Amino acid sequence: MRLSADPRDRDRQILEAQERIQHLDLLLRERAAAVRAEVAEAVKIVPEAIGEEYARLPSELALANARYAAVYERYVKADADVKYTKAVVRISTRNRMKSADPKCTEAAIEAEVETDDRYRGAVAVYLDADIARVEALGVLESLRSKRDMLISIGAHIRSELRSLYGLPTNTPTP
Repeated sequence: MRLSADPRDRDRQILEAQERIQHLDLLLRERAAAVRAEVAEAVKIVPEAIGEEYARLPSELALANARYAAVYERYVKADADVKYTKAVVRISTRNRMKSADPKCTEAAIEAEVETDDRYRGAVAVYLDADIARVEALGVLESLRSKRDMLISIGAHIRSELRSLYGLPTNTPTP
């Protein structure tokens, strides 16, 4: 988006940009709260139902892995789209600017490219995909930690049972 030469229009444009930033900040805060709740649910362990936790974990891991794969695919496609869009916009902007002023600088062309709405739209999609990728990876890593905790809890329970029944440590638990 180009800033207008008219100060009143420029002030309006700046105000609109600030409103968009506030709106995006609110959306990100809501999204972060939802992700925190999802992670909390993913790692929750009910000690009284440890067997059910063991049984449910593989499917939870598989689902989180599938979700991460889908989100990662979206991220890679968005990255490629940003590069493609930037190249297309750069060529058309360079041709337009060079025909108007053959002495225009590469920095001026780059500034025009980075303010182009098509490029900024592609970058917004990329950033959204990157955020979703990191969120999905966080859930996947949380479930992996849950797996490790369940293994540790299981070992602790076996140790307690062995000491309760007076079994040697190398004897299988009854």
